[in-house]
Amino acid sequence: MKSIQAATRNSTAQDVDFDAFYERLFPRAVALAHALAGSRLAEDIAQDAFWVTYQRWDELESPERWLMRVITNRSRSALRRSYAEARALKRLFADRATTVVVPEPVADFWTAVKRLPHRQAQVIALLFVEELSTQEAAGVLECSEATVRVHLHRAKQRLAERFQAEV
Repeated sequence: MKSIQAATRNSTAQDVDFDAFYERLFPRAVALAHALAGSRLAEDIAQDAFWVTYQRWDELESPERWLMRVITNRSRSALRRSYAEARALKRLFADRATTVVVPEPVADFWTAVKRLPHRQAQVIALLFVEELSTQEAAGVLECSEATVRVHLHRAKQRLAERFQAEV
C-alpha cells in the first residue's frame, strides 16, 4: 500500500491523467453505484473506488474496467451490510409500528434489481446504466460473455415475474 506521502505528492503527469479520468468518469461511477447500492451509498462507494484505483494507478492496464469492478464489489458489500443492519434494527424495534413508503416506479425497479442475485444485479447495472456491451461487462466481471448473457436472461425473467410482464 502506498504511503500517505505518495498520495499527497507533487502533481505529476500521472496525477493529471488521473484527474482527467476522475472528471470524466465520476458521474458514471456514481450512477453505477446508485443502481447497485442505492442513492444513500452511491457517492461514498464511487469515491472509495476512485481512491483504490488511484492507489493502483501505475499498475492498471485498464483503469476504467478496474474502477467498475471495484464499484460492483463495494456495492455488493455495502448492500450486505445494509441488509444486516436492517435485520438488526427489525429485531431491535420488532414491537414498534413502521411506516411504509411506496416508491416511485423507477425506484421500485431499482429496488427489485438490488434484490436480484448479486451477479444478475451487476449485469443489469453494467448493461443498462453503464451501457456496456455483454463483452465489456464480461471483462469487468471477469467471466465469459456467455455467462453475462445467462445472468441477463435470468435477471430479465425475475424482473418480468416481479412486474408481471413478458420478457
